[in-house]
Amino acid sequence: MYNIKAAAKILDMPKVTIRSWETRYNAITPARTESGHRLYSDQNLEDLKWLKIQVQDNGMKISEAVKKLHASRHQFIAPKEEFSQNDNSEYNEQINQLFQAAAEMDTERFNYLLDLHFSLFHHQTVFFQSLHR
Repeated sequence: MYNIKAAAKILDMPKVTIRSWETRYNAITPARTESGHRLYSDQNLEDLKWLKIQVQDNGMKISEAVKKLHASRHQFIAPKEEFSQNDNSEYNEQINQLFQAAAEMDTERFNYLLDLHFSLFHHQTVFFQSLHR
């Protein structure tokens, strides 16, 4: 867990931008200490990094990027019990889409899907469940 100063330094972003994206756009929901200070998880930092890339490198509006991030979570993340019942079919479909993009040499889609997977899941999950099959 990281305080806002550490998060800002890691992400090379102003603290005011991080707060704004959190409060105005509901981009992330950091944990709070008993005294109310924000604590950012690795997942929060990954989400913010992905959003920053969408805004700075791809010229997307932050509101649009946040909607895309939240929509992707709803589309790709199933509850744990759903995973066990469906034999990970939704997750496997994501992986198949990634491999299909690679097979078609569609680098734009492949990079998008890979960025999306890294923003949704821990890097170890992406590596061991997706890339190391």
